[in-house]
Amino acid sequence: MTGVTHDTPQHMEADTHNYDPIREELLNEGLDLPELASTMEDAEARLMATRLLKVLGSLRGESDANAAEYNITKDFLLNRHVERENVLEGQINYVIGKLRYLFDTFMDLPHGKQSLNLLGGRIGTKKQQPELVVESDEDVITWAAENDVPVYRTKHEVSRPALRKYLQEKKATEIDPPGTQLRERDPKFYATPATD
Repeated sequence: MTGVTHDTPQHMEADTHNYDPIREELLNEGLDLPELASTMEDAEARLMATRLLKVLGSLRGESDANAAEYNITKDFLLNRHVERENVLEGQINYVIGKLRYLFDTFMDLPHGKQSLNLLGGRIGTKKQQPELVVESDEDVITWAAENDVPVYRTKHEVSRPALRKYLQEKKATEIDPPGTQLRERDPKFYATPATD
């Protein structure tokens, strides 16, 4: 078969050299062209990677659509739940109000009792702790610190960004906090599909 060329790595390299001026012109015009492969194996790997990037883009699109659908469904269900809960709360308050009215108006309690056992359950009153009203937490904390009264909590936790900065900027003579170290990690792989 004369006149037929076979796709060998050498033939491929020869063809790429013929297209270099055109490629250079397109690159100069600002087009973002993919890099050329130097061997058939490299070209096949790039083709497979291109196909996989398309699949990845499609999967991420489906994942985004799924998340959006979930959020819409969640918002709908949340709104439905809140509406239903408001209706139920209103009905519960109505029934409790009727029970309280019957209890206060018509029911005689035995001496020293605060509740009644009925066939349908128990109704009554019970003593509650006084309600604590705090107008300003800051004022109370300031007062407690000045008067050494332990009525507030302090939450201690490590600030990872501040610790990372300290470890990166510390001098060789400074001591590491116990149980900490900055470990180098391998570069993180990423794949970003082209957008249409």
